[in-house]
Amino acid sequence: WERLMLQARFEPPALRPLRDIDPGNLPSIPHEGFHPDVCPGRQAGGRREAIDALETFLGERGERYHREMSSPLTAGISCSRISTHLACGTLSMREAVQATRRRRSQVSQLTPEIRGSWPRALSAFDGRLHWHCHFMQKLESEPRIEFENMHRAINGLREQETDMHRLESWMRGETGWPFVDACMRALQQTGWLNFRMRAMLMSVASYQLWLHWRLPSLHLARLFTDYEPGIHFPQVQMQSGTTGINSLRIYNPIKQSMEQDPDGDFIRLWLPELAGVGKAWIHTPWLMPMTEQERSGVRIGSSYPVPLVDHEAAARRARARILQARRAGEARDESRKIFERHGSRRRRPRRHHGEPLRLSRAGRAPLRSRTPGRLAGRRAGPRGRRDRPSDGPSELPAFPARRAPCERMPGRPAPAASAHRFRRRPNSAAPPAAARWTGGFRAVRQPRFCGGGRHSGPIVPHRLRSPA
Repeated sequence: WERLMLQARFEPPALRPLRDIDPGNLPSIPHEGFHPDVCPGRQAGGRREAIDALETFLGERGERYHREMSSPLTAGISCSRISTHLACGTLSMREAVQATRRRRSQVSQLTPEIRGSWPRALSAFDGRLHWHCHFMQKLESEPRIEFENMHRAINGLREQETDMHRLESWMRGETGWPFVDACMRALQQTGWLNFRMRAMLMSVASYQLWLHWRLPSLHLARLFTDYEPGIHFPQVQMQSGTTGINSLRIYNPIKQSMEQDPDGDFIRLWLPELAGVGKAWIHTPWLMPMTEQERSGVRIGSSYPVPLVDHEAAARRARARILQARRAGEARDESRKIFERHGSRRRRPRRHHGEPLRLSRAGRAPLRSRTPGRLAGRRAGPRGRRDRPSDGPSELPAFPARRAPCERMPGRPAPAASAHRFRRRPNSAAPPAAARWTGGFRAVRQPRFCGGGRHSGPIVPHRLRSPA
């Protein structure tokens, strides 16, 4: 992929002028001969728009890409918006990669005060360009996943239980969850939505509403201006839990609403019926008392629907059913085959002393080591549970504000030992467990190997990234 992307680009062929042919007058839009566009906010196409989108992103808009691409409030500006041009051919992947590499080289020459957060933003964007082609290769290598479950153990779980009323409500943006409905209506009007919100729409349809992924995926494909089958269907299957090698991504529509649209501005923009609802109730309007509904000018169940299901209970049922199907012996063998064919080749799981490739308990992705920077604040203790201290922070040893490295420095005394149990390696001293307070829980760092070598922490399931 790298060799192909770094090759010289072909010059566009010069078009010969037409001779003895009168092209006539091209009709403008809107025109009486054309049907009205049902998506008035659709992104404009063309080569000039493609170049402008790429240049403004790399030079102006993209500095906060890695921080603002998740919220629909900021993603429209901070994201590159070149996906439509890549899908339609007005911009090539090689062109985008080479322009990004040139910009990264320029930024590296700047002083820290001037370059700001550009290095992280461009690095994140470069990674998404890799994943763009990675996901397209999935469909190229196995075209059946456009029509069938990638993991055959999931066959029959949803196909016969699709509720058409739930499907139609989801398609219209009338599920009763304001943030979900706002995202669907924004997509209908603009033809674009940032990746996290696309994933949430598909997750809600697949888990909370228990719809087979095929019908929702076709509806979204008709709405996306940047529809690319090679990215769309592998992503749909990933967000629906049918790949067998990825963790179940079950989005909480209320949590996403409070995190990505805390003041409710995005909801009020696309749901005018909730324009009068205050911040305290905008994420859960069905909980408003009648007096508050009258004051806000909305009647839940009439002007805006109640939620179709209890999202928490529905998510628990969906998770239990899919994990049960994955745990069967044949399902684990199928997961292994899928990973060998479609798994990421970039970061292989670390193996020690010739140990075989291991899958997680649910038969998903192979387990890999966690890097030191991701240890603090993670779950620890027996079976991954957080340990709650009984008498307050006085039981815990002093812990510096910054994370100390695992290796014990020569001449430095060992820190006070914690009462928490940690793993031991034969013929070596037991490493200390460093603990700190995180929101009322005690997060304990548990290094597996210490003493001068490279750190290798607790193993966690491998997680794939999303495409650009």
